[in-house]
Amino acid sequence: MHKETIDNIIRVNKEFYDKVGPDFDKTRKSAWKGWGRVAEIIEGEFGETNSLERPISVLDVACGNGRFIGATLEKEGLPLFKYLGIDSNDFLLSKAKALENDHIQFMKMDVINDIESLSPATFDVVVAFGITHHIPSKEFRKKWFLDLSKLVSKNGLLIFTIWNYQTDERFSEAQDFNSEFDLEEGDYFLGWANNKNAKRYFHKYSDAEISEIDKILNSVGLKQIAKFKSDGKNGGLNEYFVYKRS
Repeated sequence: MHKETIDNIIRVNKEFYDKVGPDFDKTRKSAWKGWGRVAEIIEGEFGETNSLERPISVLDVACGNGRFIGATLEKEGLPLFKYLGIDSNDFLLSKAKALENDHIQFMKMDVINDIESLSPATFDVVVAFGITHHIPSKEFRKKWFLDLSKLVSKNGLLIFTIWNYQTDERFSEAQDFNSEFDLEEGDYFLGWANNKNAKRYFHKYSDAEISEIDKILNSVGLKQIAKFKSDGKNGGLNEYFVYKRS
């Protein structure tokens, strides 16, 4: 996929979230069921007493309105933490900033193009929920996962989801053809119920692609320690992947 196509697809997705931001926020109030398991994994790795003897550092990539931090990490029993949420959407960030305090911060950032601008090996926990399917181009996705992996500190965790859109009948209108773009296999566009003029790009990962990402992460010292499906009415709308740096 040419860089111009990649840039245009990223632009289309930014415009989508700019258009539907308020509606999107209304539908993104409750926690994903799988986040309960994520909280258990974080607690299990770092412990209630926190063996690091300092707050764990958490990066939330594509944090949206901040509902992950609001619903998950401030649960009794979890270790103390310092949290940074990053997103590119002004409206959703304005909602997230209501959660800010001395250990929770949000920052505007292009979470697809500018991940590498963050300091490497900075965070004990890096989470990326609801973003991996928006990254265009097979080669660019490899680079993105490598850039993301560099942010994970020694003994830190990388946790991300891959969206199994095909398991939900609401997404049967997805289209795999759009004359504006030179798409790759597994690329689709999907509209928005309350705004038919808004469309977003997403990619359906094949088993081979997931295996390739696993090899890439293994090559930089990240090993998979957990994998599970959760969320949605069918309990399998998202697949969670948990990696730990040795």
